[in-house]
Amino acid sequence: MLFKSKITKRPLFLIKKYHKKKRIKSREDLTDANKFLQVSFLNLKKQYKVTPHNHLKNLKKTNISSEAWIVMSGKLKVTFYDIDNSKVFDDILKSGDISILFEGGHSFKPLLKNTKIFEIKNGPYMGPIKEKVNFNV
Repeated sequence: MLFKSKITKRPLFLIKKYHKKKRIKSREDLTDANKFLQVSFLNLKKQYKVTPHNHLKNLKKTNISSEAWIVMSGKLKVTFYDIDNSKVFDDILKSGDISILFEGGHSFKPLLKNTKIFEIKNGPYMGPIKEKVNFNV
């Protein structure tokens, strides 16, 4: 599910529920090539092999932080907000689900003890004073 801003019409966030999927493609690119956080799902067969390689150095500039959460276990209540801080969507993510934030605000709360997630951000992270602003809803 891709949600767009009612203000700018640009993507705000994406949620994929892999815990519900029965058939999964071999590759699913979740973000467009022009996004500052590239995320793909790979369903690898045993015979699949990645040729050894290095990545070339390229200067890449971003002016916004993006983040993704992958739920490894438990349940996570997520809430997303538009760029004007208005609430857009609430959901519950379960093991195997992913959420990718492009713009706008968010909050989350674990619903089960020992809920475990991966949080992935573009960096370098400059700390909360330079990177985020809290707001009331």
